[in-house]
Amino acid sequence: MALSADSVPPLSGTGAALAGREEEIERVLRSLSEPGLLGSLVVGPPGIGKSALISAVLQRLGPDITAVRLACSELQAERPYGVLRPLLTDADVDVPLNPVTIHAVAGRAIRALAGQSRLIIVVENADFLDDHTASFLNQFARTHQAHLLVALAVVSPFNDILASLWTAGLVTRVDLGGLDDDAAARLLNHMLGVPVSPHAVGMLTALSAGNPRMLKLLASDQKQSGNLVVHDGVAILREAPEATGLKPADLDSRLDQLDPASRDIVDFVALAGAIAYSALRVLGQEEQITELLERGLLRIIPGPGTLVALDQDSTSAVVAATVPPARSRSLWQRFTSVVSLHELPAQSLVPCAHWALSVGEKPAPDVAAVASRRARTVGDSRLLALLDKLYGSTVPRIRADRLMTCMAFDWHIEAQSLARELRGCGDRQAADVALAQQLLLASMGGPLPADLDQLRRSENSPVVDIALADYDLRARRFAAAAERAHAVYAETGNTLTERARAVALRSEPLVISGEIAAGLNCVSRARSMLEQMGEEPVCIRSEILSRLFRSTYLAGDFRAARELAEVVRTIPKSTGAAKVTTGLAQVRSGQIDKALQELTPTVVELRMDDPYGHCGLAEAAQLFAQRMAGIGTEESASDAGCVTPASEWTVEAEAALFASMALGLRDAATAAEQLLHAGEELEEAGARTLAAQRYVQATRLGCRSAAQHLLTVLDSELGQLAQLCRALGKGIVEDSHTELLTASEHALALGDVVLCKWAADQAIDRAVAARSRATARRARSLSGRAYRMLRLPAGGATGPMKLSDFETALAAAAADGASSAELGARFHLSPRTVEWHLSKIYRRLRVSNRAELRQVRDEIA
Repeated sequence: MALSADSVPPLSGTGAALAGREEEIERVLRSLSEPGLLGSLVVGPPGIGKSALISAVLQRLGPDITAVRLACSELQAERPYGVLRPLLTDADVDVPLNPVTIHAVAGRAIRALAGQSRLIIVVENADFLDDHTASFLNQFARTHQAHLLVALAVVSPFNDILASLWTAGLVTRVDLGGLDDDAAARLLNHMLGVPVSPHAVGMLTALSAGNPRMLKLLASDQKQSGNLVVHDGVAILREAPEATGLKPADLDSRLDQLDPASRDIVDFVALAGAIAYSALRVLGQEEQITELLERGLLRIIPGPGTLVALDQDSTSAVVAATVPPARSRSLWQRFTSVVSLHELPAQSLVPCAHWALSVGEKPAPDVAAVASRRARTVGDSRLLALLDKLYGSTVPRIRADRLMTCMAFDWHIEAQSLARELRGCGDRQAADVALAQQLLLASMGGPLPADLDQLRRSENSPVVDIALADYDLRARRFAAAAERAHAVYAETGNTLTERARAVALRSEPLVISGEIAAGLNCVSRARSMLEQMGEEPVCIRSEILSRLFRSTYLAGDFRAARELAEVVRTIPKSTGAAKVTTGLAQVRSGQIDKALQELTPTVVELRMDDPYGHCGLAEAAQLFAQRMAGIGTEESASDAGCVTPASEWTVEAEAALFASMALGLRDAATAAEQLLHAGEELEEAGARTLAAQRYVQATRLGCRSAAQHLLTVLDSELGQLAQLCRALGKGIVEDSHTELLTASEHALALGDVVLCKWAADQAIDRAVAARSRATARRARSLSGRAYRMLRLPAGGATGPMKLSDFETALAAAAADGASSAELGARFHLSPRTVEWHLSKIYRRLRVSNRAELRQVRDEIA
């Protein structure tokens, strides 16, 4: 039906589809409640979730409103008052009346549907709204008889009458973009009924551009084809999915309505990826291009130059795959007669290279080299393999691009072969890339370059020097690694990317060796340089961000590490420990529930494919998180000190740390002995920061010898971790409640919630014994705050106790400043009974007074 009225039907499974849309829902709700606003325009491409969002808004408003839905269509748009005709027919009115009469009749009919409840008019597919109906809705809203919720597929151009409401500031515009990985994961988990691996989520989200409808279609297609399978309770992809089977439900009908000339334009744009508007005007008529833009099949890409693309990247891939070979060749000949391949925009390089090869055309070597660089940037390994087959022996840089992409995708056997072939080529830049990758492969068990000693003594390119510094770092030569990386960074003639890579690398050996402040200063410089960099290959950005995460994490600043981990997650294809960065940061900062959600599917994925040996780290972190939550009670190989070997010694060291921490929840004495021994070995090797962290955990498990080490391990360092170590060591050795309180404050500042609570509890015991009320009060506040910050999964053995509805209301009122007498009058209790209830609430929430209760008001809500 074109029109319907209801009191907001219950939602069915829309919660997952609306994951990540809370901000947009709140904006729409404000537009329906704030004075002077008449509603919202909800804008986004087909399948993005406009109708689901509007339904969620109506659901939030409850049963006291009536929603009248107008579902527009292209057929109704050709008739005046087309979408209102069911109302006029029910009223026994002939449509050919004057507008005043029709507005009055339609208004009475809509008000009759609403009765005495609040009225909201929902307009679906408003792109097809005729001017007569738009005029009626404009008048109806401006006279405050109803609010409007209008769903549009495009923002411009659309109905001028509705646009006037927006330009006048009477309605809010809410744009819906694609889902991020977190929201897509919740949608896929809900749809499939099992957790989905982070790698699979990233690939499906990237291919569907985050469009919920496209994402569900793609996941369903991959499941039916057997590519998306469940392994150990986690959904994983066997291989990279293709977009050819992905087709929006309304795409065929939209394409079938096009005349041949318009279809040519759509196919040109789909095959080329993006075309300059000036060139597209030569390939087709301007009127047809304008009409396709208005209908939402084409869009203008913002930025320098005027480029035209299809409405979504995923749609472009589907349309391009449906073009027959003979037609594709004919279109290619027309395209190249108008567009010079040497002047293609960046967005067109990879699609046009695929297009040329598919019709049997070989791009010129210089064009192929440019397309190869772009393919490396976007991670298109298929195109790189094709170009390498054609030009790899004559254009070494194409083979170097393929080599770097193979390393980014963990294809080490193929990378080893390519590196050997490139070492002897005449192109110095390509040979340097090959040498750098050989050094990286050597650190993971591959053969060393025969000329390594000579390379160390000679003057090399920045690429080789960065690789040598990385090799020194993996060999625990911290001073040599930092010095060589600094030389690359200090040379201002090097590119911004080379200097950013160097300073990011330098941060690691500095932090590990105990120069934490200098290392974190390098992190800040690298982040600043990263913001200035242009569009770099995925592998370069991933390398820099992963190093910054490791440096921050190893420095003990888990709060900052968690923020960096979220940035690492935005990389489409991350390497190394990037697969587990988020889980590690969440475990150490007390977000146990979220850590388990991340680590459980990641462990399953790494057990099947783990070229860097990070599965042991993920398993140990998962075991510690499970035991923290009280759900990991079984024996583990980690309890006996068995840790899976990794390609990086720091990864093995962190895995051993988590294994000992997990053992400490079952056998504190044995775990403390392990940690003390590990700390002494690391301190002897010069990894003083890593040693300090082992001593901290051993001290937490009751080892006084470790506390003695804490007094000297970072003695010359002024950073927060060093202050934490000294305060914790003095607190235990000297039995000082004030030092333990200081250690707790430092731990909280660094985001180590577990250590903060333990140190605060130790301070409480000693302060009570010393009758220091001020210290005990402050320590209780810190302990309670850390306890509330711990996030344990439902069903865990421990965790903050829940408040009843009555206790929640009482606590909220007390936090607002109501006295016990006022609370008693409100809840029909005596003031003494109110105080009794509040004392119970204080104990449950780990607070000691109303001031602290006010600080956790949001948590209570």
